[in-house]
Amino acid sequence: MKKKSLLNRWLVFTTLVISVIALTEQMACADGKYFPEQAYKIPPKIPSQKAILVYKDGIEKLIIESAMEGQGREFGWIIPLPSKPTDFAEVSPGLVKTLNLTIRPEITHDLTSSLEGLYTVTIFVTAWFLLAVLLKKRTLFLSIIFLAIALFISILTPVMRGTLGISIDVPGVRVLDVEDVGSYGLAVLEAETAEALNQWLGGNGFQGLSDKDRVIVSDYIEQNWCFVAAKLRREESGYSEPHPLAMSFVAEEPIYPMRLTSTVGNDVYLELFVIAQKKAACRNLVLEHSDRYSFSKKANLNYFSKDVEDVLPGFIGKTYRQKIGHPEVFKCMWDGCVLSKLCGTLAPAEMNKDIVIALKSGGSFRKHYFSQRGANGTSLMVCLTTWSILLLVLYLVFQNKIKGENGREFALLRIALPIVLLSLILGGITYALLPKTEVETGHKHFRIFYRMWLHELEVFTEQFVEDNKGLQEMDIAEIKTRFQEGLKSWEGSIKDVNIDEGDSPGNYVIFEDERGVVFRYFDMEGFPFDFVLRLKPNRLDK
Repeated sequence: MKKKSLLNRWLVFTTLVISVIALTEQMACADGKYFPEQAYKIPPKIPSQKAILVYKDGIEKLIIESAMEGQGREFGWIIPLPSKPTDFAEVSPGLVKTLNLTIRPEITHDLTSSLEGLYTVTIFVTAWFLLAVLLKKRTLFLSIIFLAIALFISILTPVMRGTLGISIDVPGVRVLDVEDVGSYGLAVLEAETAEALNQWLGGNGFQGLSDKDRVIVSDYIEQNWCFVAAKLRREESGYSEPHPLAMSFVAEEPIYPMRLTSTVGNDVYLELFVIAQKKAACRNLVLEHSDRYSFSKKANLNYFSKDVEDVLPGFIGKTYRQKIGHPEVFKCMWDGCVLSKLCGTLAPAEMNKDIVIALKSGGSFRKHYFSQRGANGTSLMVCLTTWSILLLVLYLVFQNKIKGENGREFALLRIALPIVLLSLILGGITYALLPKTEVETGHKHFRIFYRMWLHELEVFTEQFVEDNKGLQEMDIAEIKTRFQEGLKSWEGSIKDVNIDEGDSPGNYVIFEDERGVVFRYFDMEGFPFDFVLRLKPNRLDK
């Protein structure tokens, strides 16, 4: 009996030690130095279109960015519009990327911090239950089960961690305008018949209309629509994303032309940003975000300025407080406008009608997704919470039976085992019901590093100017080359961050203006931070 009593005490002691070790491992991670990863939704790997639709006072401004895959370096693109465009413009790709980042859906991904606290509670409750039961028989059996559970948790925990040759001499087609805009040669056309338009396209180097295209074009002609023929010249074949193209025209209602895209024969992933007076909605697309934005002259502090009161203007969401400060956004948004994001994968059959945007009154909205890791973590939290609560409650309810004859068998078979099964079932149901999406992760745009990162970047630019005394004699191309080389060799914290040339969040551009040669960094919300690398000669003495 003494040996058995000693064995029981040893097993109880071992159980406590394992609990303490498990707790110690969990709490060691919570030392204030762990920064959770931020996740970004990845669109499907299929042909995609990204567009910004601005609608105000009967005027629509449509900004289209269309990725394409194919051989050859010239592509023709036909865009039907309900009226003749009043103007065209080249738009920076950074605007679409900024909107994508600033109004991204909420994504649950890294639940490490939440799980640490839940692990602590679960271990304490489990240890308390087992110790209460182990005071009698079957101590060895139950201790082995508990050790197996502790081992399972310890294994699972790390896992949770120029003009392009457009002619105008085809009968039946009236050319209303011809322009060069960035990489595109554009012609605005009115056609009498689909066949006449087909002849014009073939004579100007565009691919001809298919039989399905002709039916759709005939419908557009009957409705007195016009056509924008855009010819893109690119440097190489394969996959490419040309710069967005903006066009403004009169429209009775906001509309996104989609019917000609349906004849391509494959699915298209569409991301549509709508800026209007009210919330946007339409068929076949999911609303991911909608909020009313107000203009603020003091939306963000300029950390590169020596003046502590120097601020940057931008727009701030009323409900979610998301900021947008990209310079291009001021051409599209106004004080009190509503910015909505609609997206979805459209099959050819879903593109047989143009997308008409309905503008409706309503509150703000933000879609919530879960990454694979976030879904696993959430379902695990449901399991652990269910286990801990039910184990505590049922023990208190049936403690007299547990302390009575055959109490240990009752505790194991009638309490612990059913709770385990129920917890697993609820966790599985939770996982199945959560809206999941593919994500990419990283700290590049993570706010917790924001001020430290900008300070580090300012130190780098000042050191770059100090190390390159001959900047006044260099042209801008040489300055860019030296700057890029300096970034690669810099020993500060920014050396591990992917910073590229471009006017999108997290990247930079180098340009010349009235100040001289300027380095401009775009933060995660598109705000531009300028640092003058070389003053103009007439400003050196000022």
